[in-house]
Amino acid sequence: MTKRFRTGLTVASLVLAGTFLGLGCQQAQSQERALARVQDRVILEPDFRKRYVDYLLSTGVADNARLRRLFIDDLVNEELLIAEAHAAGIAQEPGYVFQQMVAERKLLLDLYARTVLFDTLQVTEREVAEAFVWANTQLRVRHLFARTLAEAEVLQTRLQQGATFEALAREVFADTALANNGGDLGLVSFDELDPAFEEVAYRLEPGVVSEPVQTSYGYSLIRVDERFTKPLLTESDYAQRRDRLEAFVRRRKQLRVRDEHVRTLTDRLAPAFHEPSFTRLHEQVTGQVTVAPDEGTSDPDAWMTAPLVTFGPDGERRTWTAEDLRDRAQYTDPRQRAQVRTRADLASFIQGLFVRDHLLEQAEARALRADPRFPEARQRALEDWVLQHERQRLRADATVSADSVRAHYERYGADYRDDEGTALPFEAVQSGIRQMLQHTYSRTHLNRHLDSLRAAHQASIQVDYARVAALPLTTVPSDHASMTPSSD
Repeated sequence: MTKRFRTGLTVASLVLAGTFLGLGCQQAQSQERALARVQDRVILEPDFRKRYVDYLLSTGVADNARLRRLFIDDLVNEELLIAEAHAAGIAQEPGYVFQQMVAERKLLLDLYARTVLFDTLQVTEREVAEAFVWANTQLRVRHLFARTLAEAEVLQTRLQQGATFEALAREVFADTALANNGGDLGLVSFDELDPAFEEVAYRLEPGVVSEPVQTSYGYSLIRVDERFTKPLLTESDYAQRRDRLEAFVRRRKQLRVRDEHVRTLTDRLAPAFHEPSFTRLHEQVTGQVTVAPDEGTSDPDAWMTAPLVTFGPDGERRTWTAEDLRDRAQYTDPRQRAQVRTRADLASFIQGLFVRDHLLEQAEARALRADPRFPEARQRALEDWVLQHERQRLRADATVSADSVRAHYERYGADYRDDEGTALPFEAVQSGIRQMLQHTYSRTHLNRHLDSLRAAHQASIQVDYARVAALPLTTVPSDHASMTPSSD
């Protein structure tokens, strides 16, 4: 569910972002029962149960025997694609080698979080019960946003002196809707807001203004205007949702501990940015300038080796250049890099990278690569990448010819009209037709390829459909339930 007022880039969004990659308390494969075998690969009961339950929870569909059969067949198809890719030598491709390095870094951060930050974390029955009530409560809430604590305290003082949310919102929000409605977020449900924001809002009495609350993107002053809780909450409802709520609360607490650790570490590392390298880098990554040779040199990239940021505790401070930053940034998600717009975004991005670097050093110092969960989780992450890579490759192989686009228009052209009902010319709609046909053709091409793979390897496929249908969907352990693969 979308966090409705989350915008921007934070240090914590870059650090330990690989947490929950899938390090569960798995037994050795020899002690687990296989539901299916595909060549020399197996699909174990815990793997099926975990993924199937996640699917049911995410889609809301009801469990039934036919759905189980279709789901295990999909898993078999995935194993066939992965096996085919390895047989074709994907493990020797540069992309695979790079993804292995990415996976290892994520997993080391994951293990560091588990062994250092989450090891003693507990969830109480009171916290689960509180989450149950909140999940059945809606709030009408408004807030005022500030980048820093000092700015938030100024807003708090002005409110105490009689200023209104409506007047201050016009000053603090760039978003015109929030600026014009007094920071009103409307009617919100549980898990729609920043977790830190939400935990304060759900504990506020209507009409009371909170103290400044530090969220992932700054500080907020919060006021709840109305609260609506379902009148009949039964013990039966609670019992049915308890385990899922416990997993949710556990993950919330893990994220809070992570964020606090990152903030503390960032403060201790005390970053200091160097000009003009920082400004030059910001201008380049945001496309504001075309890089020209530095004054006094013919090398247009000379600035890349100049000091950019210095950080670290006293006596151990180190300096990175833009070149150092580039080497480390390659391991981040391109979507995170694309979020860098302002100088504050860039500073946060850089801080996230050196904090992450520091934590990786700590993980290596603890010899976390020797953890028995590490190789299995690394292999699982790599296979997820191979599966995605192969699906994209097969879809890209499905081409849409110009004749197909033209034929579609000639048959259905009357359906393409503007707002006045006038038929649109072929030139105006051919791009949209091509995209639609590409989607259809690529899906058909992928399905045909899977059908041919199953036919070619049918003798090596064994599926115990009876056991799949009878498998009890026991509760997924709370430590396991929150561990879904992350793209970082």
